[in-house]
Amino acid sequence: MNFQPEQFFWVFFALVVGYMFYQVATKGFKGAIFGGQIEKTYGTIEQEATGITGGRLKVHRLNIKGTRKIGIEVVFTSWLSWQMLPVKLSKENARRLIEALTAAVADA
Repeated sequence: MNFQPEQFFWVFFALVVGYMFYQVATKGFKGAIFGGQIEKTYGTIEQEATGITGGRLKVHRLNIKGTRKIGIEVVFTSWLSWQMLPVKLSKENARRLIEALTAAVADA
């Protein structure tokens, strides 16, 4: 059986799409974006809206290959768009973020 170059493309495409569906099926959509399962969501912080734009932060506990991480889901919204950015932090980097926010709040 001889494979044509187009067949390699379609086989590769099917493997990639299959892997993506597997990730979403086992971890959920947001979990697949973070690269692990979302075990718990701690809260949502709303951005101060400016005109037609807004956003929010959600803090999650992630399980990535047996290791717990902190996930921050950053969502930007406007009249015709929506964007989600996943941020994964180790416990140490989360502590650094807390210290930086605490210092900024003290100076504000």
